[in-house]
Amino acid sequence: MNPLPPNLLLALTYAENGVAVSPCRERDDQFGKCKSPYISGGMNSASSHIQQVYAWWENTPGAIIGLPCRANGIVVIDADRHGQEDGVEILSGWFRDNGFNPALVPCVATPNEGFHFIFRRPASLTDTKGKLAPAVDIRDRAYVIAAGSRLADGREYRLWNATPLLLAQALQMQALAEPPSWLLAMMQKASVIAKPKSTQSEYGLVSAEVLTLARLKGITQKVAMAPVGQRNSTLHWAACRLGEMVADRHICRDVALGLIVACGRQIGLSQNEATKTALSGLGDMALGGVDDF
Repeated sequence: MNPLPPNLLLALTYAENGVAVSPCRERDDQFGKCKSPYISGGMNSASSHIQQVYAWWENTPGAIIGLPCRANGIVVIDADRHGQEDGVEILSGWFRDNGFNPALVPCVATPNEGFHFIFRRPASLTDTKGKLAPAVDIRDRAYVIAAGSRLADGREYRLWNATPLLLAQALQMQALAEPPSWLLAMMQKASVIAKPKSTQSEYGLVSAEVLTLARLKGITQKVAMAPVGQRNSTLHWAACRLGEMVADRHICRDVALGLIVACGRQIGLSQNEATKTALSGLGDMALGGVDDF
């Protein structure tokens, strides 16, 4: 009896743990590029039914495994290296500056020297941006190639800090960590931050989104320019101002918290100090407010 193809065994490992998968091309061919779906409907047709998985891989035994993100309750940060653009270095800098240990989440090394960082998708997360920075993308309404998949040329999507079986089990149990608050704030679309209403000004009709983003810019700039000795108090003031915006439903609390913590980190506070000040300011507004500077 011939052994099962490695990618089929991998697909079954995911499917047996309730993870929806779909077959994708392991090389370029006349019908599509490498990593493109083999099946009609692509990621929207993904399934965890064992018989369906067997049927797909019987037709395309070398297929790599597509992992739809939303269907499996995940959101993935995809850092690539494209020519002069080094998304891996950019993302590593963010992790370092915000005191985040990437070993806390599954990390997949891709064949082209990029990385996928896999997070559980928070229920509060609505629409996300497609891109965080050059060569740093968010995979949300999309799919990624599953850890363990092997291309036709032998290159592999290699999971650094676990095994595909452990990852499949973690996905089934929804046991992965969510993105930290500072990263969630970066991921949100601007349209999620502000209400899509309009306000009349001396310059005519101005959208609430524009006004909200302008206020956010002013607040964060004030924090960035705060002199030594006043930085923590200025950050607390900023947290109170964002607390007002949360109360007015112009911005969600998770986004406000993430922005304040990120500002605090940029002016030299530790992650714990910035978080404590942010929570204090947001809490003060819930109790009645703090005066403007």
